[in-house]
Amino acid sequence: MEECIMSVDPHQHQRSSALTRVSIRSLPFEVLLAIFKIVYADSASTFNGVETCLRDRYVAPGEPQADSPPSDGSIPIPLVDPRAGDPIIDPLSHTNFPYSVASVCTQWRDIVLTEPIFWASPIITVGACRPLFEPTSQSHFELSRDYFLDIKIVCREELSASQPSSEQADVMALLPYIYKVFHRCNSISFHLNRSSSLPSLARHFGTVMWNLEHVELRCKIDDGRNTLPAPCHCHAKKGFSCTWSLVVDGHNLKDLIKYPGERRGLRRLGLLSDIVISGYSASASEPDPLSLYDMLKALEDVGIMRLTLQNIDLDLAVPATVSKPNVRLLGMRAVSFEDLSGDLIDAAFGFALDLVANTRITRCSLPRSKIRTRHLTLEAINKEENLHSFLLSRWRGRALSVKDCPQFNDTPSGTVT
Repeated sequence: MEECIMSVDPHQHQRSSALTRVSIRSLPFEVLLAIFKIVYADSASTFNGVETCLRDRYVAPGEPQADSPPSDGSIPIPLVDPRAGDPIIDPLSHTNFPYSVASVCTQWRDIVLTEPIFWASPIITVGACRPLFEPTSQSHFELSRDYFLDIKIVCREELSASQPSSEQADVMALLPYIYKVFHRCNSISFHLNRSSSLPSLARHFGTVMWNLEHVELRCKIDDGRNTLPAPCHCHAKKGFSCTWSLVVDGHNLKDLIKYPGERRGLRRLGLLSDIVISGYSASASEPDPLSLYDMLKALEDVGIMRLTLQNIDLDLAVPATVSKPNVRLLGMRAVSFEDLSGDLIDAAFGFALDLVANTRITRCSLPRSKIRTRHLTLEAINKEENLHSFLLSRWRGRALSVKDCPQFNDTPSGTVT
């Protein structure tokens, strides 16, 4: 057998190693796209517990797949003056990722245009703090093609209730754009300053087909309800809701509960499991203010599992037409109270929440009546509150968690039952 002898030229090895170093711009399309997907997955924000990069595409029955965007070097994202009224993309959001990559060179721009997932989580800014030049949300919706959307509308203005703002007008101008893509929205969230700027679930979204898993309507200032009519007729098909999670202000909830024709409003959210009610103050001048009893009674028909009440002031009186207040929230597993009065917590347990398995009380006054809950969590309770007296005389349960309550020590906790 002949012996094979191989010689290695060290200079040749060095030359071949040098040849393997290439610029990132020289990488093939497939490699660059894979890199961009990894970067997006790392930077994608978690929206309601679901990574935006893991969404599915929406294709309506009988609809053809959307055509790919042009790859002739022109990015179809018009830059507009927001003073013309066009909604715009928040430059502080993670959606900056595709724009920053697209601005490097024509090749990279063409690559990110082929991946609609990069454009499926627009964050739209309303109010005076909008940047001067940014791509329109309409273009963003087009670039996402047939993917489900997670839309977030925010206002970064820091205003008092008396200061003027274009927030409401901007939101109403935005709604027609949202109507066109509502059929493929996975979630929609409004984080605004004023309750009067929030759209009405009953009037503005009442005829839209609900594919939404999460709806969020939050505000900082309670200045009443939005009384404006829907800006245009929505032609979306009616359908059953598959909304699982709802964050709603008190005025929107009142619309769904009290106004004629909307008494079954919460029932159409048939799969609703979590609801957060936030930002409402019952006013003596308000006709027929929302009461705690009416709210809990309306939730009776929905079968929710988790209820959170945040920073609300409800009428605690029982309606005169009700002789025996009785609310049966049979599926309720957990309730959370945040920034509430002890009287409201007392009334809630008195109406419906006795024997709820898990209760969390955060930054609230402690209730004066006895409560029964298997697992109680107390967080950031006012230092003036006597935690030990409350636990020994007014709580019956099995597990206790205490967080950020410096007045608490576990010396007498062995007697808690």
